[in-house]
Amino acid sequence: PGTRINELDCGKMTAKEAVDAWKKETEKYKLTITFRGEESETIAGKDFDYSYQDDGEIEGFLKEQNAFLWMKYWFEPSDYELNSGIVYNEEKLEKSLSKLTHLSEDTQEASVDAKVVYKEDQFVIKEEKQGTTIDTDVLSKAVEKVLQEGEEALDVEKADGYVKPAVTKDSELLAKQEKQLNKLANVQVTYELPEGDKVLNGTTVHNWLVLDDDGHYSLVQHKMNPKIQQHANKLAAAAAPH
Repeated sequence: PGTRINELDCGKMTAKEAVDAWKKETEKYKLTITFRGEESETIAGKDFDYSYQDDGEIEGFLKEQNAFLWMKYWFEPSDYELNSGIVYNEEKLEKSLSKLTHLSEDTQEASVDAKVVYKEDQFVIKEEKQGTTIDTDVLSKAVEKVLQEGEEALDVEKADGYVKPAVTKDSELLAKQEKQLNKLANVQVTYELPEGDKVLNGTTVHNWLVLDDDGHYSLVQHKMNPKIQQHANKLAAAAAPH
């Protein structure tokens, strides 16, 4: 009495009865996968031939028990976990997963890296944005693990199954870039020119800077007074991360 195999009550059963009970249990197996936003989808084990094939492990559980001490099992339940015997068709499983709405490329949203932006007369770090793009390799391994353990739920977030932003707000490079660019934003130079005074400051120069795919700022060339152009180049160079 009190014997459970993967939470299935097998008390007072023979090994064969326990095997049959576990096979019957796998026939109705379903896995619920939870995604971000508390949204979930379910795949049925029958769709990918999820089943249990007896390999003697359950018989081994019975041999571990002492029949002469049967009374103690009323007060000390025995819990066992199957480590083998679960089989399924991998190709059919992959097909079942591919049908999930959340795994469709059309519904997935890419994550956005953190970056430095100009806001309210200063440069600040804009926090990264978590997307909903699935790391299929990580998810496949997580699904395989829960199937082998007979678990019926998988949280993609907890399984670390989402593609993460490559750059976060805690990036040392961004912090350095923010500091350097704010030095630029605080610079103000007044040029006395024949056509009148010209003021060069961060508000003006930041409009000349463009951010490339590697996170580096470069100066867009403009037609301007050569003296201002020369100074602008120096300011832009000072703002570049090292």
